Amino acid sequence: MKQLIKTLHTAFLLVILTLMYSCRSANPFPVDRVVLRPQEAFRLTSGVTVRVDTVADGRCPKNAQCIWAGNVFVSALLTKEQASGRARLLLGPDPTQKMRQDLDSTQVILGNETYKVILRSVSDKQQATIQVSRL
Repeated sequence: MKQLIKTLHTAFLLVILTLMYSCRSANPFPVDRVVLRPQEAFRLTSGVTVRVDTVADGRCPKNAQCIWAGNVFVSALLTKEQASGRARLLLGPDPTQKMRQDLDSTQVILGNETYKVILRSVSDKQQATIQVSRL
């Protein structure tokens, strides 16, 4: 009986290890979000390289009283092979726009592919979280 339990235990462990290895080697969820500071770049699994050029944070500091919340502007360069495109993204209100527009996302065309670029957040350490998805 002890031998049977030991054999089943070993078989169970082999199955679990095989499943873990197969999940590790095949990535069903490609990386499409990246956290970058100015002048940092990262190549996504799609082959798109994202480089943050500018993070201009004009938001109201923590524990301060401000007239308005402010906004944060991020400029990023996307490249894939020989194609490149720029994304200009804004979190918060834009005082130059009379109507509220979603300025936290844009589309960038690289070659014959279109990508949606979304600015998800910006930390107080100027780390921009950017999501890039192929449309």
